[in-house]
Amino acid sequence: MMVSTKGRYALRAMVRLASLGPESYIPLRDLADQEDISEKYLEVIMKTLVKAGLVVGLRGKGGGYRLSRPAGEITAADVLRIMEGSLAPVICLSPDASRCLRQEECPVLSMWKEYQKTGGFCGTKLPEGMKQAEKLPEPLLTPSIKAEEGHDVNVSFEYMAEKLGEEMAQKVCDTALSLYKRCYDYAFERGIIIADTKFEFGLDENGELVVGDEVLTPDSSRFWSREAYKVGVSPESFDKQYLRDWLTENGLDGKTPPPELPEEVVQRTREKYLECRERLVTKG
Repeated sequence: MMVSTKGRYALRAMVRLASLGPESYIPLRDLADQEDISEKYLEVIMKTLVKAGLVVGLRGKGGGYRLSRPAGEITAADVLRIMEGSLAPVICLSPDASRCLRQEECPVLSMWKEYQKTGGFCGTKLPEGMKQAEKLPEPLLTPSIKAEEGHDVNVSFEYMAEKLGEEMAQKVCDTALSLYKRCYDYAFERGIIIADTKFEFGLDENGELVVGDEVLTPDSSRFWSREAYKVGVSPESFDKQYLRDWLTENGLDGKTPPPELPEEVVQRTREKYLECRERLVTKG
Protein backbone atom coordinates (compact mmCIF):
# COMPACT_ATOMS: atom_id res chain seq x y z
CA MET A 1 0.00 0.00 0.00
CA MET A 2 2.43 2.64 -1.25
CA VAL A 3 1.73 6.00 -2.83
CA SER A 4 1.83 5.64 -6.61
CA THR A 5 4.59 7.09 -8.78
CA LYS A 6 2.11 9.67 -10.06
CA GLY A 7 1.31 10.71 -6.49
CA ARG A 8 4.98 11.01 -5.52
CA TYR A 9 5.77 13.05 -8.62
CA ALA A 10 2.83 15.36 -7.91
CA LEU A 11 4.11 15.94 -4.37
CA ARG A 12 7.61 16.68 -5.62
CA ALA A 13 6.30 19.16 -8.16
CA MET A 14 4.13 20.89 -5.55
CA VAL A 15 7.01 21.18 -3.09
CA ARG A 16 9.13 22.71 -5.85
CA LEU A 17 6.39 25.26 -6.60
CA ALA A 18 6.07 26.00 -2.89
CA SER A 19 9.77 26.89 -2.72
CA LEU A 20 9.38 29.52 -5.48
CA GLY A 21 6.81 31.75 -3.84
CA PRO A 22 3.13 32.44 -4.62
CA GLU A 23 3.63 34.69 -7.67
CA SER A 24 6.48 32.90 -9.47
CA TYR A 25 5.73 30.75 -12.50
CA ILE A 26 8.04 27.94 -13.56
CA PRO A 27 7.94 26.56 -17.11
CA LEU A 28 6.99 22.91 -17.50
CA ARG A 29 10.34 22.02 -19.06
CA ASP A 30 12.30 23.59 -16.19
CA LEU A 31 10.13 21.85 -13.61
CA ALA A 32 10.59 18.50 -15.37
CA ASP A 33 14.36 18.97 -15.57
CA GLN A 34 14.71 20.00 -11.93
CA GLU A 35 12.68 17.07 -10.68
CA ASP A 36 14.01 14.59 -13.26
CA ILE A 37 10.50 13.67 -14.46
CA SER A 38 9.38 13.00 -18.02
CA GLU A 39 7.97 16.24 -19.43
CA LYS A 40 4.98 14.51 -21.04
CA TYR A 41 4.18 12.58 -17.85
CA LEU A 42 4.54 15.71 -15.73
CA GLU A 43 2.25 17.65 -18.08
CA VAL A 44 -0.57 15.18 -17.37
CA ILE A 45 0.01 15.56 -13.63
CA MET A 46 0.06 19.35 -13.76
CA LYS A 47 -3.14 19.50 -15.80
CA THR A 48 -4.81 17.36 -13.13
CA LEU A 49 -3.61 19.71 -10.38
CA VAL A 50 -4.77 22.76 -12.35
CA LYS A 51 -8.21 21.21 -12.84
CA ALA A 52 -8.39 20.51 -9.10
CA GLY A 53 -7.61 24.15 -8.29
CA LEU A 54 -4.29 23.57 -6.50
CA VAL A 55 -2.16 25.00 -9.30
CA VAL A 56 -2.51 27.89 -11.77
CA GLY A 57 -1.25 27.43 -15.34
CA LEU A 58 -0.26 30.31 -17.65
CA ARG A 59 0.47 29.90 -21.34
CA GLY A 60 2.87 31.92 -23.45
CA LYS A 61 6.15 33.71 -22.74
CA GLY A 62 6.87 33.93 -19.04
CA GLY A 63 4.21 31.33 -18.35
CA GLY A 64 4.28 28.02 -16.58
CA TYR A 65 2.83 26.87 -13.28
CA ARG A 66 2.51 28.25 -9.73
CA LEU A 67 0.51 27.40 -6.61
CA SER A 68 -3.02 28.76 -6.52
CA ARG A 69 -2.65 29.88 -2.88
CA PRO A 70 0.03 30.13 -0.15
CA ALA A 71 1.92 26.90 0.48
CA GLY A 72 0.94 26.86 4.16
CA GLU A 73 -2.72 26.47 3.16
CA ILE A 74 -2.06 23.30 1.12
CA THR A 75 -1.41 19.91 2.71
CA ALA A 76 0.27 16.89 1.19
CA ALA A 77 -3.05 15.09 1.57
CA ASP A 78 -4.77 17.73 -0.61
CA VAL A 79 -2.43 16.60 -3.39
CA LEU A 80 -2.84 12.90 -2.67
CA ARG A 81 -6.63 13.16 -2.64
CA ILE A 82 -6.45 14.35 -6.23
CA MET A 83 -3.92 11.74 -7.36
CA GLU A 84 -4.79 8.76 -5.14
CA GLY A 85 -8.19 9.12 -3.49
CA SER A 86 -9.55 10.22 -0.11
CA LEU A 87 -6.97 10.75 2.64
CA ALA A 88 -6.72 12.77 5.83
CA PRO A 89 -4.73 16.04 6.05
CA VAL A 90 -1.16 15.30 7.11
CA ILE A 91 1.52 17.99 6.72
CA CYS A 92 1.74 21.44 5.19
CA LEU A 93 3.77 21.99 2.05
CA SER A 94 5.29 25.21 3.36
CA PRO A 95 9.02 24.57 3.97
CA ASP A 96 9.15 26.94 6.96
CA ALA A 97 5.83 26.08 8.61
CA SER A 98 6.40 25.30 12.30
CA ARG A 99 2.97 23.69 12.53
CA CYS A 100 0.15 22.77 10.17
CA LEU A 101 -2.15 25.76 9.73
CA ARG A 102 -5.10 23.34 9.48
CA GLN A 103 -4.12 21.32 12.55
CA GLU A 104 -7.47 21.66 14.25
CA GLU A 105 -9.27 19.92 11.37
CA CYS A 106 -6.69 17.14 11.08
CA PRO A 107 -8.11 13.73 12.10
CA VAL A 108 -4.64 12.21 12.23
CA LEU A 109 -4.13 13.90 15.59
CA SER A 110 -6.32 11.40 17.45
CA MET A 111 -9.29 9.12 17.09
CA TRP A 112 -11.08 11.03 19.87
CA LYS A 113 -10.77 14.37 18.07
CA GLU A 114 -12.02 12.95 14.80
CA TYR A 115 -14.95 11.27 16.54
CA GLN A 116 -15.91 14.60 18.11
CA LYS A 117 -15.91 16.25 14.70
CA THR A 118 -17.35 13.52 12.44
CA GLY A 119 -18.86 10.83 14.63
CA GLY A 120 -16.56 8.20 13.13
CA PHE A 121 -13.01 7.21 12.32
CA CYS A 122 -11.25 5.88 9.20
CA GLY A 123 -14.54 5.76 7.30
CA THR A 124 -16.43 3.83 10.02
CA LYS A 125 -19.45 5.40 11.74
CA LEU A 126 -19.40 5.00 15.54
CA PRO A 127 -22.26 5.11 18.09
CA GLU A 128 -23.46 8.55 19.13
CA GLY A 129 -22.75 9.98 22.57
CA MET A 130 -19.55 8.09 23.33
CA LYS A 131 -17.18 9.52 25.95
CA GLN A 132 -13.41 9.76 25.93
CA ALA A 133 -11.73 6.36 26.49
CA GLU A 134 -15.07 4.53 26.36
CA LYS A 135 -14.81 0.97 25.04
CA LEU A 136 -16.17 0.45 21.51
CA PRO A 137 -18.93 -2.15 20.98
CA GLU A 138 -16.45 -4.13 18.85
CA PRO A 139 -12.74 -3.72 18.03
CA LEU A 140 -12.23 -1.43 15.04
CA LEU A 141 -9.69 -1.85 12.24
CA THR A 142 -8.08 1.50 11.39
CA PRO A 143 -5.86 0.98 8.31
CA SER A 144 -3.01 3.34 7.50
CA ILE A 145 -0.32 3.70 4.87
CA LYS A 146 3.26 4.87 5.09
CA ALA A 147 3.81 8.55 4.30
CA GLU A 148 7.01 9.81 2.67
CA GLU A 149 7.72 11.64 5.95
CA GLY A 150 6.09 12.05 9.33
CA HIS A 151 3.10 10.13 10.64
CA ASP A 152 1.32 7.27 8.91
CA VAL A 153 -1.80 8.30 6.99
CA ASN A 154 -5.19 6.90 8.03
CA VAL A 155 -7.30 5.42 5.23
CA SER A 156 -10.62 3.60 4.94
CA PHE A 157 -11.12 -0.15 4.51
CA GLU A 158 -12.48 0.62 1.04
CA TYR A 159 -9.19 2.29 0.10
CA MET A 160 -7.25 -0.69 1.43
CA ALA A 161 -9.44 -3.10 -0.54
CA GLU A 162 -8.91 -1.07 -3.71
CA LYS A 163 -5.13 -1.30 -3.30
CA LEU A 164 -4.83 -4.90 -2.04
CA GLY A 165 -7.91 -6.54 -3.52
CA GLU A 166 -11.04 -7.43 -1.55
CA GLU A 167 -9.87 -10.93 -0.55
CA MET A 168 -6.45 -9.89 0.78
CA ALA A 169 -7.86 -6.81 2.53
CA GLN A 170 -10.43 -8.96 4.34
CA LYS A 171 -7.73 -11.46 5.30
CA VAL A 172 -5.62 -8.67 6.80
CA CYS A 173 -8.66 -7.37 8.67
CA ASP A 174 -9.66 -10.77 10.07
CA THR A 175 -6.09 -11.62 11.10
CA ALA A 176 -5.49 -8.27 12.81
CA LEU A 177 -8.75 -8.41 14.78
CA SER A 178 -8.21 -12.05 15.77
CA LEU A 179 -4.72 -11.29 17.08
CA TYR A 180 -5.94 -8.21 18.93
CA LYS A 181 -8.88 -9.95 20.63
CA ARG A 182 -6.72 -12.82 21.83
CA CYS A 183 -4.05 -10.52 23.23
CA TYR A 184 -6.60 -8.11 24.71
CA ASP A 185 -8.14 -10.91 26.81
CA TYR A 186 -4.69 -12.11 27.93
CA ALA A 187 -3.61 -8.63 29.03
CA PHE A 188 -6.94 -7.73 30.65
CA GLU A 189 -6.66 -10.70 33.01
CA ARG A 190 -3.29 -9.29 34.09
CA GLY A 191 -4.49 -5.76 34.80
CA ILE A 192 -3.71 -4.07 31.48
CA ILE A 193 -6.13 -2.76 28.86
CA ILE A 194 -4.74 -2.75 25.32
CA ALA A 195 -6.60 0.31 24.05
CA ASP A 196 -5.02 0.06 20.60
CA THR A 197 -2.05 -1.50 18.87
CA LYS A 198 -0.35 -1.60 15.49
CA PHE A 199 0.32 -4.60 13.26
CA GLU A 200 2.43 -4.40 10.11
CA PHE A 201 1.67 -7.02 7.45
CA GLY A 202 3.53 -8.21 4.38
CA LEU A 203 3.88 -11.23 2.11
CA ASP A 204 6.62 -13.86 2.33
CA GLU A 205 8.41 -15.43 -0.64
CA ASN A 206 5.44 -17.76 -1.15
CA GLY A 207 2.89 -14.96 -1.18
CA GLU A 208 1.57 -15.85 2.28
CA LEU A 209 0.43 -13.13 4.69
CA VAL A 210 2.87 -12.57 7.57
CA VAL A 211 3.15 -10.16 10.50
CA GLY A 212 6.35 -8.15 10.61
CA ASP A 213 8.11 -5.67 12.91
CA GLU A 214 7.44 -5.47 16.66
CA VAL A 215 4.12 -6.75 18.00
CA LEU A 216 2.21 -5.62 21.10
CA THR A 217 5.03 -3.68 22.75
CA PRO A 218 4.60 -0.41 24.72
CA ASP A 219 6.07 1.38 21.69
CA SER A 220 3.51 0.00 19.23
CA SER A 221 0.50 -0.07 21.56
CA ARG A 222 -1.46 2.00 24.04
CA PHE A 223 -1.53 0.21 27.41
CA TRP A 224 -3.85 1.44 30.18
CA SER A 225 -4.08 0.40 33.81
CA ARG A 226 -7.28 -1.63 34.33
CA GLU A 227 -7.48 -0.55 37.98
CA ALA A 228 -7.18 3.17 37.18
CA TYR A 229 -9.37 3.07 34.06
CA LYS A 230 -12.29 5.49 34.08
CA VAL A 231 -14.54 6.55 31.21
CA GLY A 232 -14.44 10.26 30.39
CA VAL A 233 -10.80 10.98 31.22
CA SER A 234 -7.44 10.19 29.65
CA PRO A 235 -6.38 6.97 31.41
CA GLU A 236 -3.08 6.25 33.16
CA SER A 237 -0.71 4.81 30.59
CA PHE A 238 2.08 2.20 30.67
CA ASP A 239 3.45 3.13 27.26
CA LYS A 240 5.73 5.94 26.02
CA GLN A 241 2.97 8.57 26.40
CA TYR A 242 4.54 9.63 29.70
CA LEU A 243 7.77 10.50 27.89
CA ARG A 244 5.88 12.22 25.05
CA ASP A 245 4.01 14.39 27.56
CA TRP A 246 7.26 15.40 29.28
CA LEU A 247 8.88 16.37 25.96
CA THR A 248 5.82 18.41 24.94
CA GLU A 249 5.75 20.20 28.29
CA ASN A 250 9.42 21.08 27.82
CA GLY A 251 9.10 22.69 24.42
CA LEU A 252 9.93 19.89 21.98
CA ASP A 253 8.74 21.07 18.55
CA GLY A 254 9.90 18.14 16.40
CA LYS A 255 12.64 20.20 14.72
CA THR A 256 15.13 21.33 17.34
CA PRO A 257 17.28 18.73 19.13
CA PRO A 258 15.40 17.26 22.12
CA PRO A 259 16.47 18.34 25.60
CA GLU A 260 18.62 16.01 27.68
CA LEU A 261 16.39 13.74 29.71
CA PRO A 262 16.68 14.09 33.48
CA GLU A 263 17.50 10.87 35.31
CA GLU A 264 14.12 11.02 37.02
CA VAL A 265 12.29 10.96 33.67
CA VAL A 266 14.44 8.10 32.37
CA GLN A 267 13.85 6.11 35.55
CA ARG A 268 10.09 6.74 35.53
CA THR A 269 9.83 5.66 31.90
CA ARG A 270 11.86 2.54 32.65
CA GLU A 271 9.66 1.71 35.63
CA LYS A 272 6.54 1.85 33.47
CA TYR A 273 8.04 -0.54 30.91
CA LEU A 274 9.26 -2.93 33.63
CA GLU A 275 5.86 -2.98 35.32
CA CYS A 276 4.33 -3.81 31.94
CA ARG A 277 6.75 -6.71 31.55
CA GLU A 278 6.07 -8.00 35.06
CA ARG A 279 2.33 -8.01 34.47
CA LEU A 280 2.37 -9.56 31.01
CA VAL A 281 5.27 -12.01 30.99
CA THR A 282 4.43 -15.23 32.80
CA LYS A 283 7.41 -16.64 34.65
CA GLY A 284 7.73 -20.38 34.52
